[in-house]
Amino acid sequence: MSVGSLRNWSDKGLVPVYRTPGGQRRYRAADLDAAVNSWRGRSPLESAHELHVVSD
Repeated sequence: MSVGSLRNWSDKGLVPVYRTPGGQRRYRAADLDAAVNSWRGRSPLESAHELHVVSD
């Protein structure tokens, strides 16, 4: 997984992201593991309906 891919996925709401007051992105390891495991054999966009996005 590249940094650019992760940024794109979080922008599309496929992976939960938390922003610091300075605007940096932070990801929980458990969220990334869950996303990758749900996508095995499929693209993230094909599996998007299976992810639960958490927002403030």
